[in-house]
Amino acid sequence: MKEKDIVLSIATKLGALLNGRGISIKYSRTTDTYLSLEERARLANAWGADLFVSIHANSATSSVRGTECYTHPTANTATKTLSGNVSRAIASKFGISNRGHKEANFAVLRLSNMPAILVETAFISNSSDANLLNTRQSDFANAIFNEIYNYFGNPVTNISLINELASLAVRYCSMNSLLGIKSINKCILDYLRHVRYDDSEWKIVVGDISPFVEYIKTNYTSIHNKLLPYIQNDPKDFNIYGFKIDLAHLAATTLGYINSILDHPPSIAIPNFWTGWGGDLATALRDITKLKQTKYKNESEQDIADKYVTGKDSSFSKIDIDADIDAIKLSQSFTTKRFDILLDNHYSSLTSQKRKEIILINDLGFNNTSNLTIDYISLAIREKMTGSQGFGHIAGFKLLNKATYEGEKPTNAVYNAGFNSFAKYLYNL
Repeated sequence: MKEKDIVLSIATKLGALLNGRGISIKYSRTTDTYLSLEERARLANAWGADLFVSIHANSATSSVRGTECYTHPTANTATKTLSGNVSRAIASKFGISNRGHKEANFAVLRLSNMPAILVETAFISNSSDANLLNTRQSDFANAIFNEIYNYFGNPVTNISLINELASLAVRYCSMNSLLGIKSINKCILDYLRHVRYDDSEWKIVVGDISPFVEYIKTNYTSIHNKLLPYIQNDPKDFNIYGFKIDLAHLAATTLGYINSILDHPPSIAIPNFWTGWGGDLATALRDITKLKQTKYKNESEQDIADKYVTGKDSSFSKIDIDADIDAIKLSQSFTTKRFDILLDNHYSSLTSQKRKEIILINDLGFNNTSNLTIDYISLAIREKMTGSQGFGHIAGFKLLNKATYEGEKPTNAVYNAGFNSFAKYLYNL
């Protein structure tokens, strides 16, 4: 194991994460080539970079371990804060010693014209640290990414809020003889959905709200007050690794996808996608009809749908659709991993392509996502919505009611418009 290989791997993984959030990056090298320290700084200056990040693996005696991060002594406060945050994030991620922010006259820090940090990820000379460097390069990249993303004004909500809620769920389940990950996760998701998704229909689909909610509200007001802004009506977006998440929507939909393994035998369970994208799409069909009759009388149904679907104020907004898709994936490991861990694992490696594969393969029945057209995707959506799992289900009248505006069921033009607009979104992921 060589430092040059380890740090190149971490750097390229970090670059991919930043690129995925719209932050343009350049590498001083992408292969096993050598550049002098002066040349690295010169390249960064020529690019006009906003931030220079130099990634290293430290070395000392075998007993020394931990992480640290450097700036030049003349660096501004924001850069020094970033340095301290990066070392803290890595230490927290791996449970290793935080050697903290330090200052040094290193060439790459001295010669670069922009804010610059030098990250000593861990000690390659220590066997425990070396094992982390060799096996968990993506985790190093994720830890650094979070802090850089935050530095550029895109705050990443600390998942420690969900970690804390999960720990309390473990304690509650232990006190009440509720066994297994499934029980713990049901408590967590019931808390996250309890403000907005607790009406009679939701109780039928996913069961009653757990007493765990009152346990938290009564005994742990601090965590309740911290989480409430993210789960109430008109919620504040929850950010994980740069992804905006509607926590309550995500929680309710995830419960919907696993309802057959909770309170309902599969024979009577509502089809899982009803609580996710199917229910939201049905509501969108209703709204397209409404908009055609009231606000956009002279526009075609397709034009209306293209403006409405994924719109910020839509019942089928982008954040809703993304939560519906993510819930499919999260539900698959619901009984094996704690929900806070599922969130961390999912969003730390999520890409648009992965989202596309989740819904097209897992929910719409495609074998792969290659060579698909919008028409193919739209047809699959139609078959799902109007077939035996959708409006043709024994309880399909409930789903159809969602799609009905003042007694008027969707016309074929409305169906086509809604299905096509949703298909376009999935195709372009």
